[in-house]
Amino acid sequence: MYMRNALITALAATSTTYAINFRKEAYNVAEMSKRTIGSLLNWANDTPGGSKQASCPAVWNNISSSLTEQFLADGQCTDAARAAIRASFHDCFNGACDGSLILANECSNTENRGLERICGSLANVATQTKVGVADLIQFAAAHAIKTCPGGPTVPVKVGRIDSSTANALGVLPGGNVPGDDLVQLFGKSTLHAL
Repeated sequence: MYMRNALITALAATSTTYAINFRKEAYNVAEMSKRTIGSLLNWANDTPGGSKQASCPAVWNNISSSLTEQFLADGQCTDAARAAIRASFHDCFNGACDGSLILANECSNTENRGLERICGSLANVATQTKVGVADLIQFAAAHAIKTCPGGPTVPVKVGRIDSSTANALGVLPGGNVPGDDLVQLFGKSTLHAL
C-alpha cells in the first residue's frame, strides 16, 4: 500500500510540474467526485485572457464520462484503468510527459508491452476531441486513480507540449522489479526532486 501511494504521489508531482513548466497558461483541473467524475473539472487558474473560468470546457467532461465507462466495471477498476496509470508513468519517466508514448509509437516498444490497447484508445479519444495527447495521458491516469475504489484525487494541469520524437529506450524499469529497486531507481531519477 505504501509503495502504491508513493508511486502515485511521484506521478502526480511529475505530471503537475511538467505542465507548469511547459506552458504558463496551464489550467488546474481540480477535485474528482467519487460517483460523478465529471464534477472533477473545476478550473482554478486564470485563463490566458486573464479572466476566471468557472467550469471546465465540455470536452473534458465528455472525456471524463467516456473514461469512467472504460475504467469502472461492477464497482471495481478495470485493466484499462490500471494501464492508464502505467501509461502516464511510461510517458513521463524519461523526463518528458510529452505524449510521445502514443505520438512516437513508443507503445510498440518492448518496455511498454501491455500498453498497446490503452494507447490506441487514448489516441482515438485525442483525435476525436482535439485535445493534446500529453495532457490526455495524464488526465486519464488521474481519472483512473480516482475511479478505482479508494483512490485519491490527483490534481491535473493541462498545457503540455506534444512531441512525436521518441524518447530513449531502456530507461524504464522492468515489470517485475522488486519494490526496493524501484525506490532506488526513483531516487536516481529527477522524479524525487519534483
